[in-house]
Amino acid sequence: MQANTNSGKIDEQKLHDFMLKAVGDIASTISAMLVIIGDRLGLYNAIAESGEPITSEELAKKTNTNERLIREWLANQAAGRYIS
Repeated sequence: MQANTNSGKIDEQKLHDFMLKAVGDIASTISAMLVIIGDRLGLYNAIAESGEPITSEELAKKTNTNERLIREWLANQAAGRYIS
């Protein structure tokens, strides 16, 4: 971030815009990684094959994964509207 050379102060609006973009990019990167993880672990397929809503416990059991981590993954996927 470059300071305004006339007054020596940082442009607050530019800083705000920069921070919003940076946080959005980081969130997008994390979500992309979790989509890849969901695909590689077969989580999306297991959800689709269930044909009905599935709990984190059921999904973890079906995919032989850790329920706590599956719960966190499901929360991210629901927040990102990848699943409902």
